[in-house]
Amino acid sequence: MIKTNFLVRFTECDPYGIASHPNYFNWLMECRIDYFRKCGLTVDDFNNSNILLVIVRINMICKDACTFGDQIEIETILQKINKKSIAFKYIAKNINTNRVVFEAETVNFVINKEGTLCSFPDYIYEKIINYNNTEGGG
Repeated sequence: MIKTNFLVRFTECDPYGIASHPNYFNWLMECRIDYFRKCGLTVDDFNNSNILLVIVRINMICKDACTFGDQIEIETILQKINKKSIAFKYIAKNINTNRVVFEAETVNFVINKEGTLCSFPDYIYEKIINYNNTEGGG
């Protein structure tokens, strides 16, 4: 499990100062990148291995609004991994109020740049598994 912090920016808000929900999907992407960074991986590791992670399912329950200036902390938890897919759970909390803003889950499949389902390269898969086992990443 990792924690990633966000400050709700003015550009993410509607005229009433409430963060638009589509921004939450961008935050989840940043959380996944942060998770992989903690595993010792970079976006270049994926690009150089000719693989992409595509979202095949996303589930989100919104429980509270985020407003301009709120500090949001998102816990990212590895739920499941196999050679062809990875699933994460996310819990977003407003740091100031300690209220849960949203909970989400994503499932990503591994594809190559031609769009064909494939597997994680061994070194990427092993780094994720090792981080999860040694750091309590999941």
